[in-house]
Amino acid sequence: LEAPEPEGSTGNNFSKGLKWSPDGLTLIASHDDATLRLFSIEDGVLAGAAGDAKVGGGGGPQALAPYATATEGGPVLDFCFFPSFSWEQPATCGFITSSQDHPIHLRDALTGRLCNTYRPYNTVDEVCHAYSLCFSPDGARIVGGFSQYLRVFDVQRPGRQVE
Repeated sequence: LEAPEPEGSTGNNFSKGLKWSPDGLTLIASHDDATLRLFSIEDGVLAGAAGDAKVGGGGGPQALAPYATATEGGPVLDFCFFPSFSWEQPATCGFITSSQDHPIHLRDALTGRLCNTYRPYNTVDEVCHAYSLCFSPDGARIVGGFSQYLRVFDVQRPGRQVE
């Protein structure tokens, strides 16, 4: 896949991470410019055997334009799709992100729009960042991996949580 370079880019922007949605129809890519790009992967776009570098069954890379983007305030550390993500149920089309020195964000995967923020604080009452993220299997909780501990957030209670 070739992601187009953003306007004003020096050509040094690169993908830092990729994840498939649970329904297999969306790909999210984290880039060095702190932007997440969402791609719709239709049947037949990715062809070939596992490990094959060919895309679309052709001889070279296929340009694929993102349908939505989301820019974070710092380098993206981790991101995760909602566990029951499905284009057939728009209410499930969400993902969470963690970026350096910023809270956890819940975003709409259809538009990239920020929906909710979950603010973790350290022992000196400063917002801290999660190094890793995941949803519980039922999607009711977000688990964040922090330096020396895990923290659990209730998805229905955005903002500051004390646990």
